Amino acid sequence: YFYRARLFLLLRQDAKAISAFKAALAVNPGFGLAASCLGHLYASQGQMYLAEQSFQEALRINPDDAVTYFNLGFNYEKQKQYAKAIDAFQSAVKINPKSDRAWYGMGLALENQKRYLSAIDAYTKAVSYSKKPASSWGPNAGKGRSYLALNQFENAKDALTVAISQYEQAGEEMADELASMYRDLAQALEMLGETDAAQEALEKAG
Repeated sequence: YFYRARLFLLLRQDAKAISAFKAALAVNPGFGLAASCLGHLYASQGQMYLAEQSFQEALRINPDDAVTYFNLGFNYEKQKQYAKAIDAFQSAVKINPKSDRAWYGMGLALENQKRYLSAIDAYTKAVSYSKKPASSWGPNAGKGRSYLALNQFENAKDALTVAISQYEQAGEEMADELASMYRDLAQALEMLGETDAAQEALEKAG
């Protein structure tokens, strides 16, 4: 049933995939991977409560699964349940301290709680464990936003400049994200009195 479910996913037949994952769990209730995959599928459909239930079931089966804690954390974050998200991410990094994605998720949740110094610490850890620009620009952008909120404009400028460079190195194509970074950079530059550079950044933001 599990491999049939994966095939249905490839064919984008989500309803059949859900039924197959459920069948796999019925046959083997201890199949944590099936529960985790089911959670992914529910989350992709915006069914966050069902996703949460599936991730919790996967963790009941395998309580040492850092990846599932990470997924649960982002599920909470999408629902703006930031305290629960932080708890899940903390569980993830307790199991796998080098999980850059979990540190990044924790940074996002802390930033949304306006706990900017803690967010910067989490983002810094994410960057330190990241191995490529594609997974580094997001945490550096988060550092830039957090420094900006703390009126640490020079630090904000440095972090955002690095984030933009890494974004471009990664070949990303998320125009809204890039524009947001340039707007934040423009604000930092304006506060530093670098008006020409600020105007250039705004023009790049579009």
